[in-house]
Amino acid sequence: MTSRKCSPFTGVWQEPDMSQCNNTEWITGKLKNITTKGIDEENFEPVSTKLLNISEKSVYFKKEDVDLAVVVLKKMVPLISNVSVNITLLSINNMINTPEKILVEAEQFNRSVNRMLDIIETIPEQIPLEEQSVTALYSNLGIGATKVEKDTFNGLTYAVSYGTNETEARTEIHQNSNSNVDDTMDFISLPKSLLRHMKDEELVNISRISMVSLRDDKLYRVQHKSNTKANTKINSHIFAVNIPNVHAPVTNLDEPIRISLHVTDPNATNPQCVYWDESPGRNPHWSAKGCDTSDYEPGKKVFCTCNHLTSFAMLMNVYQNEGDLKNSQLLSILSNIGSGISFVCLILTVIIHIYSKTLWKVMASKILVNLCISLAATYLTFLAGFQAYSTEITAVCKAVAALLHYFLLTSFIWMAVEALHIFLGVVVVFNIYQSSFIKKCSILAWGIPAVIVIITLAINNTNNYIKSDQACWLDKTAFYAAFLAPVAIILLFNITMFFVVMWHLNSMQNDKKSVHNTKKDVFLAS
Repeated sequence: MTSRKCSPFTGVWQEPDMSQCNNTEWITGKLKNITTKGIDEENFEPVSTKLLNISEKSVYFKKEDVDLAVVVLKKMVPLISNVSVNITLLSINNMINTPEKILVEAEQFNRSVNRMLDIIETIPEQIPLEEQSVTALYSNLGIGATKVEKDTFNGLTYAVSYGTNETEARTEIHQNSNSNVDDTMDFISLPKSLLRHMKDEELVNISRISMVSLRDDKLYRVQHKSNTKANTKINSHIFAVNIPNVHAPVTNLDEPIRISLHVTDPNATNPQCVYWDESPGRNPHWSAKGCDTSDYEPGKKVFCTCNHLTSFAMLMNVYQNEGDLKNSQLLSILSNIGSGISFVCLILTVIIHIYSKTLWKVMASKILVNLCISLAATYLTFLAGFQAYSTEITAVCKAVAALLHYFLLTSFIWMAVEALHIFLGVVVVFNIYQSSFIKKCSILAWGIPAVIVIITLAINNTNNYIKSDQACWLDKTAFYAAFLAPVAIILLFNITMFFVVMWHLNSMQNDKKSVHNTKKDVFLAS
């Protein structure tokens, strides 16, 4: 509906008021009109009010509208006061209601969602702190900021509850790390030793700690929609904590950051505490590195500990129905049964070849025995290591990943030894039936993987081995460098050996035919 008022002063019709219309062109036009005009302290209030009115129509936004609104917000942030911060935050809160498809398009268009997140995190850093602390909470987000004195800092607790039908929405900041927080609230607790990790030049500039909470991961989900497994999702509110003027990452804390998060979907399983990883050269994604699940009340809440400071949430498996869960459990049982049968068969193969004097004299049998031992160790590591008790303990998880990495590499190298053995026997016709050959191969096959695993453990302080998607394995970079690259080289070697042997056998067959034809010609001639 469009309305137009007559000016009581001039008797002239004023411009039509189309704010009640869902006309997207009207929205875009209004936003463009705001962006073309400068924003200063004098016109800040009317501009912020206009943006608030427009943001109430965010469900009708196009990608250009999201981008224009973010441009306006960025200009407003440096001018924010204690009075205007509520209007600005409410505008952002409304913009989060923009359809996810439009937010995806806006992110691809001009990284608008990423810029919006930056603005959200900047606001608690910019607002004036007239009192000890300030908080604000809306339906989709909340912020907090508190003064910090480095000499008297006793930790900090930021608690949030977005409310339910039975509980009221509220937010609190406590000036210590051991506050008794209401059981209905989520919280993040910073240890009192936090500032000990700051450099002297950074401590001089520290005056506050800023905090942000988000009701869900919608803004993050838009940025990494293609990186999340279909059966997992963030199942909690999100906390982000920042120390302004500290540019280096705050990592390897002596005392961990404690986080308590209620689950939003009680039917989800396998909680995993994660943080938002924006490492250079990689797509932003949720990572579990440096975070552990310290306790879990199924269907209720999860307690996390992390040794660094960033944005935190909880990733969980989400099964659409009970049948999917049963299928997953059935597949797990079948995998364990199949691996167990393979393990037994491999051990029987080793025993037969070792106790058979005839077989043990053959070089191929010795190579096969080593390959079987390597594969059996791989299956045993899988069966014993991929259980709940191992994936929940970080040290055990890393040990399992390292062992699996080692035995998989030894298995591939023994396959390469088998290929070399066939090549030497068929093509070179070399006397390989000597003890030195198997000794040299054993040193290489068992030694090279050990060197690779030791280097992988040494680099990045063992953090190349991680818990990923409920499995203990290598992280992305280490996987490519320490596993995929060696395996690719081995496979290329095996394929080369195969074609050389096949070519040689084919040549021998042709030579036999040629000799046979020559003999036949001689016989006819005689």
